[in-house]
Amino acid sequence: MTQPDETQFDFEWIGTPDTGDPLECRTWARLAWRLGQYTPTRAFDRKARSIRENIYVPLYPLTSWIVAHWWALLYEPWPSDGPIPGPEADVNEDVQAWLQRHCVRVANPGFATPYTCIFSRGRDVAAIGRPDPRGRYTQIPVEFTEDFEASMDRATARTDLARLVESVLCKLDGSHDERVAALAADWQAICNASPDEAEFCRAAGRLGLDPYDLDDWPDGVLEWFKRSPPGGLDSALNIDLLESPDPPSAKASQSDALGRIARALALAESSEPFGPDSHPDSAFSSGYSMALWVRARMGLAPGQPILDLREAAEAACGRALEVDEAHALPEGRVLSVVGWRAQSVPIVATGKTRARRESALRFLWSRGLYMALRETARGPRLVTDAKTWDQRASRAFAAELLAPREYVREHYSAVETRAGRDEADALLAELYNVSPTVIRHQVENVRIRWFG
Repeated sequence: MTQPDETQFDFEWIGTPDTGDPLECRTWARLAWRLGQYTPTRAFDRKARSIRENIYVPLYPLTSWIVAHWWALLYEPWPSDGPIPGPEADVNEDVQAWLQRHCVRVANPGFATPYTCIFSRGRDVAAIGRPDPRGRYTQIPVEFTEDFEASMDRATARTDLARLVESVLCKLDGSHDERVAALAADWQAICNASPDEAEFCRAAGRLGLDPYDLDDWPDGVLEWFKRSPPGGLDSALNIDLLESPDPPSAKASQSDALGRIARALALAESSEPFGPDSHPDSAFSSGYSMALWVRARMGLAPGQPILDLREAAEAACGRALEVDEAHALPEGRVLSVVGWRAQSVPIVATGKTRARRESALRFLWSRGLYMALRETARGPRLVTDAKTWDQRASRAFAAELLAPREYVREHYSAVETRAGRDEADALLAELYNVSPTVIRHQVENVRIRWFG
């Protein structure tokens, strides 16, 4: 993944087609979309038999789609466990609905448009592009070729998307088409939102809900939003909840239960972040470097297993990690509540844990330790199954803290050669008291690093 300085829409208005929708004709343009080193509009031109970096499309439909899904584009994460599907994949209704909000190809039906999805990753905004299958869509004059993952600062993404919207509205100035008036009114509502309105819209966007059309909202969500105090929906804990992969219909009751746990344990923010400076361009690097810092403070030899995570917490912040099992977590994909309590003690509340393997608990506690050390400056946090920046950093931290990848790499190959991959997974998982999945991910992380 790259961290581009900006996303840039380079376009030039060109001659109006003779027939078609008048707003599409009036906004016909040659468009080149650039994301750092990537160009989502790069395509193979079948007629010219060459690669070009621009496409010819009307910008009114694209602009209308951006405005309609503004808050979701900037704040809703990818909710599923697997990767974002490519253009040929069969998907369920939930994924199809998500793609309607996030895939640029949806914006311009009937026109050659790249299969690129724009969505939130918590701290930043991501863009993921998938190429067209070779030789499949032969009725389309171009075949999109870029296969990439890029991220951008949210403020930068907001500015560049807004610049495109305002350019198209300027082009349509003077039109008497009622669709232009509606688009301009919707855009003004976004731009002129008060702080309380913007907080409401951000929360709705994180759930993939339209903040201007409340009729289709699941039961309970609007009532939850209304009873939240100013700033409550933007609290660190509620942002984690809004971004978790559970359906919106579950969030109101989850919020009540999690709030009770946080109050019962008197959880508060940390007084200071611990560890080295974060890597703002990489969740993996931030978690990885934090794990190395903790292991160094513990005085561990390279590859030495950690037997007691309380010692890791004491080495990092001078206090032992406390685990609370007394308060039942709500059902769903929120895995623990993390914060600091009296006498500055870091605590991870996991609910009842008898059904979980010790290896899974150690990984969960380690993720909670990362959150406590690094990410609780704004108050209690949640460990969830989301793929947002902080959640991914916590996974990288836990994996590297418990099963250092360089040592895993060094010993994995020898065992794999002698006894096979499954045996290598099992032996190293037993050594480090983690799941075989963690070992497999660490091996894959090393291979990505060394072989690209």
